[in-house]
Parts: sequence; C-alpha cells; structure tokens
Amino acid sequence: MALPGTCRCWGCIRKADAGYTPATDGRIIGIIDGHDSRPTALTIEDRIVQEADKTRRLAPDGLDTVMDWFGLDRAQALQLCSERAPTHRFTEGARTIEGALIALESITVSPQMRPCL
Repeated sequence: MALPGTCRCWGCIRKADAGYTPATDGRIIGIIDGHDSRPTALTIEDRIVQEADKTRRLAPDGLDTVMDWFGLDRAQALQLCSERAPTHRFTEGARTIEGALIALESITVSPQMRPCL
C-alpha cells in the first residue's frame, strides 16, 4: 500500500486535480499508456517521456528496477539496457547521457574495481 501522497496511478493524480482540461488529460494518458511500447514518438511530449524513461534505466536506480523486473545481477542489467541504448534514442543528447551512464556503471561492475568499492 502506498503512503498518502506517493501513489502515482492516474486516478490519484486526477484526484490531486492539477487543473488540466479533459483534452490535456487525454493527451497525458495517451503518452503514459504507450510510451514504453511505441517505436516512434507521437508528439514532442511523447518523445521527451520516451527519452527520459529509457535514459533513466541506465541510472543507478533504473538498473535497480531492471534487476528487480528480470531477476538479474547489476552487470546483466547493465548489459541488457546498454545493448539497446544506441539504437533506441531519438536525440544526440540522450545518447550522450546514456554513454556517460554506461561508462560510469561499467566501472562499478568491473571485477577489478570490486575491492575498491
């Protein structure tokens, strides 16, 4: 059970009533509903959400999530996420950020670095 104010389901977000119009609600729901499964973005807003979501998977907390989803260790999660990174991004900025995250995380999973961490 989520703590009060921490639930992110659409029903609870709507209860907070951020003042969006029904048309805006529909656009937001459309982006959230399909951002993870569409190969191309429908709008610039959809592109931003796709880029942010995919890039976050290479951040430490994103890798933790992927590890939980698939029962992987950190090195396996990094390999899974980084194999898709270069070909599944729209912008050079996202590719650059992901390259940096992959490089940093590669150091943490390196057997040579384990005694140092």
